[in-house]
Amino acid sequence: MATFTALNRDVLFLVCLIVHDISRPTLFSLIRVNRLFHEVVLPLVYRQCTFDFTVALGDGEPFQSTHRRINTILSSDENIIFRSTRTLIIRTTNFKFTWISSYDGNLEHKWGSLANLIPRFTNLCKVIFDCCDPMPLFLLRALEMHHPSSCLHIINWSRPARDTKAGEPGEEALAKTPLLRTITAKIGFAPGSDFYRAALQRIAALSPNLETLELALPDSHMKLPAIPFPPPPSKELLRFQVQNPVKKTLKRLQWDYMELNQLKALASWLHLPGLTSLHVYMFDSSKTLAYAIENHIFDGLKRVAMALPRAVVNEDGDIMSHFVASLNCLEAISLDSCPNLRPLLDAISFHHGHSLRLLRVHNAEMSRGTRPTLSFDQLKTYRTQLEHIEALSIDINRSESGQRELEIYSVLSTFPHLQILTIQYDLGVMHVPGYGADFYDVVDEMFARYVWMFVAQPRLQELRLILGEPGRGRQNQIFFESDAWVEQEKKVIQQIVVHQVEGALRIVKEGARSSEMCRAGSERKKMYENFLSIRRETLGFIMEDDDL
Repeated sequence: MATFTALNRDVLFLVCLIVHDISRPTLFSLIRVNRLFHEVVLPLVYRQCTFDFTVALGDGEPFQSTHRRINTILSSDENIIFRSTRTLIIRTTNFKFTWISSYDGNLEHKWGSLANLIPRFTNLCKVIFDCCDPMPLFLLRALEMHHPSSCLHIINWSRPARDTKAGEPGEEALAKTPLLRTITAKIGFAPGSDFYRAALQRIAALSPNLETLELALPDSHMKLPAIPFPPPPSKELLRFQVQNPVKKTLKRLQWDYMELNQLKALASWLHLPGLTSLHVYMFDSSKTLAYAIENHIFDGLKRVAMALPRAVVNEDGDIMSHFVASLNCLEAISLDSCPNLRPLLDAISFHHGHSLRLLRVHNAEMSRGTRPTLSFDQLKTYRTQLEHIEALSIDINRSESGQRELEIYSVLSTFPHLQILTIQYDLGVMHVPGYGADFYDVVDEMFARYVWMFVAQPRLQELRLILGEPGRGRQNQIFFESDAWVEQEKKVIQQIVVHQVEGALRIVKEGARSSEMCRAGSERKKMYENFLSIRRETLGFIMEDDDL
């Protein structure tokens, strides 16, 4: 009988490496199996090292614990950590503002022990710096000197101060280092953000090996003006401009607000036709999209995510359909705030039905009006045109009887290659005055099991049910609601994820619900029985109608 211990040590290492990538905590169980597993798994335990440099109020933890941990490693004669580490993660957590440094102490005191540790690693490949502080210059120099072939990923990049001028040594060194591969930042439109944006673009324009550039809005509850037009450039802003940028092709670009001048500026140093992944929070007008279409700027895109504000639709209702049709071969598309779904999805299915694997269409529920969703007939049509879809995310507006949802579930169960399905339900607050959110409050674990029964098919692996808007109240343009609506939504917002593991369902619930918002158990059971009683009839009608 074949056993794991009979495998070649190298083969066993590859098996454990897969376990490391899928479920790292499982390694701590495997390491106790026997001597062979201990010898094979121990290097994988140290393959990724994480150090938390958060300086909390009071006792200063976990910053102090991290220092003690690093000093212990440095004083140890055991070198398995130094030989095994491939990825080094440096992070801080629980900080409020990501784009302004919050640490004004001695940099040598905070980062000196880490700078002493970096030269000891022998096979370091990747460094992730996810902190609310700028990366210290001496830390960057240590990486360049001892690990010149490693890749540096800066997450939540920040500046020393709001008014830091152009030419700051740390930023200039970061811009010119060949290690930099990723830089992501979150910024709003507060005072000082102009320098921040200019500095970020300067770093990206000068960086020789940059692959990913992301600029997103921060997770803040402050509201923005309706359209955040950038101010005219000042003399100080002009100093951030790059005379001789390094031409490059990015793999992924994310931008919060794309207006025409910004797109032209990016195109001056980016080979945008080579871009494969684009995430734009908002285009300012149809003219920007028309410029992209006419100049074939995004011909190489494979993955697109964007929102379509109503102002753009009012200018040219067909511009988004033309934009989608101009792309060559999309594999994934995610659309937010799309009031007119039919022509856009027609263009997607006609031009990209053969290649599309992921489709997400979402309109946020508002307190005024009914959000547009895909109908039963539309889903039947797109099921045949988008037959290769593996991940699908749609909205469903619930009904009192549940008949509308059942018809949609039945269509979803016939997507032949669907593996991941996400359904975002409405709250039902505005549909039945006087009842409030309590009237449609049936999204719980029991409800998730019944939905799984309706939509399940052999390839389906995950079902995600979402009630409410997880991003409501953030600093963005899509969600502008009264405080009363937001507070009511917080009482019921949640996510339920259903996984099928070896034939059994595993349900994970995220979010809490107040007890007064729940229905009586007997009433729920009666509704579920009503769902089941008409499921067979509905599904049979669909199958006969399409000769499946």
